[in-house]
Amino acid sequence: MRLTKKDFIATDNIANVLTPLASIKVPRGLACIINRGTTFSMQLATTENFDIDEDTTGTRTAIEKLLSTKVSTANIPEKLKIMCFWNGNLVDFIFSEATNKVTAEIDEEEGILEVHYLIDEGYFQFVISAPGRIDAKSIIYNDDLLGLHNTDQQKNPLMISTEELLLQDFELYVYVDCPVSINWDSPLTKFRSEFVDLPMELILTQAINQGAKGTKKEIESFIIQNIVARWSII
Repeated sequence: MRLTKKDFIATDNIANVLTPLASIKVPRGLACIINRGTTFSMQLATTENFDIDEDTTGTRTAIEKLLSTKVSTANIPEKLKIMCFWNGNLVDFIFSEATNKVTAEIDEEEGILEVHYLIDEGYFQFVISAPGRIDAKSIIYNDDLLGLHNTDQQKNPLMISTEELLLQDFELYVYVDCPVSINWDSPLTKFRSEFVDLPMELILTQAINQGAKGTKKEIESFIIQNIVARWSII
């Protein structure tokens, strides 16, 4: 099962509160295995919108704006950590790390300047949850955004150190706690990983072969109880 950010359902996280940013549910009829050593790549961006009035002189070619949060110090090309759109069109810009200001090329028209950028302040978690168990959640990965964005993920892919079986209707969440709202749909927000998927029927058959008794629903509930019993519940 190859996953990208398009497979997730995005939600609005609350600034300075640990809240869900995106989630994905294991489809009915499938189970998913997250093997120890599973790798992933991810980066998280915020978006600031600036309403710009028309320049009645007709001479404006650029505008400078102070960003509310410090841009990531990641050692990557600038255009991979900041992007500017003027009325929906990608435009060139100059960024000053010393002042945290961006100067974007725009015309004299009224419009909206969108600035997408990576940040380093805050942290994130991968959290799994079991269906019908509000209390049953477990963290399978966590790191700060500084570590996330300053890791060369091509040379040193991020790695999950636990092994988990997620049955149908289990969910995987991306939680964040940072000073701004993260935009999961930003072109700079990225996610990619690959999990092993297999038929749910195979999991139930294996349980029956190992002596499990009852209806399929009862056996599934029994498996869920055993999975959750191993978790460090949060």
